[in-house]
Amino acid sequence: MLRQARLDAPGTLHHVVIRGIERGRIVEDDQDRKDFVSRLSNLAQETETSIYAWSLKTNHAHMLLRSGPSGLPKFMRRLLTGYSVTYNLRSGGRVCFGEVKIYRGEDCWVIVKVLPAMVNVPVRVLPLLLASRK
Repeated sequence: MLRQARLDAPGTLHHVVIRGIERGRIVEDDQDRKDFVSRLSNLAQETETSIYAWSLKTNHAHMLLRSGPSGLPKFMRRLLTGYSVTYNLRSGGRVCFGEVKIYRGEDCWVIVKVLPAMVNVPVRVLPLLLASRK
């Protein structure tokens, strides 16, 4: 069965979940974490993507974001490809992302459902959605 096309209009709110293949590691140490977060921050600024919350664990990551003018696919492609190349060169191993789930939702639904779920893992909350939309 074919999956339905993702709806990605610029400015859409998304909850993105990234996992390694067979739930394998996507970060090994603090250097990997710093690289991932730095890449995420720089790319968000370049693409005008708003990141409201994120959580990075050893085998998966969560992001709550609003896509910028270039859209979510370009943002995710640049984030994951750039990180994978750096990780693979540095570690001599290989990181592969086996699952990328993207949930699209209305502002209220995402705040009510996603943020409490992300609280169960270490989460970094940036200036929140409602505060920036006054």
